[in-house]
Amino acid sequence: ENGLLDSKKGKMLKTVALWAKGELAQAMDELKQERQRCIDAASSLESNWREKEKAIEERTNELEQLREQGKTVKESKKEADKAVAEEVKDRKAELKELETAGDDLEEQLMN
Repeated sequence: ENGLLDSKKGKMLKTVALWAKGELAQAMDELKQERQRCIDAASSLESNWREKEKAIEERTNELEQLREQGKTVKESKKEADKAVAEEVKDRKAELKELETAGDDLEEQLMN
């Protein structure tokens, strides 16, 4: 009887061990799948991060170029304003000379 009881206990223990082994294998598979999902999600986040960094860098470069262009435009405007002021000054001097020459000519004609 003890042998039969021991045999039943042994079969039951084997059955429980096989069941536990199957449960453990399934749990490990689920953990592996979850690990892979986490790796994929991290990779996706890293990729998105790189894309955003690249976009920020490109936008920063564009803004820097616009700032430089703005400086160039301001400098060009200053130079143009200076050239126009010089031209106006020269024209006024010429006009004054012509007025003086006209007055001299008028005085000569009257004499």
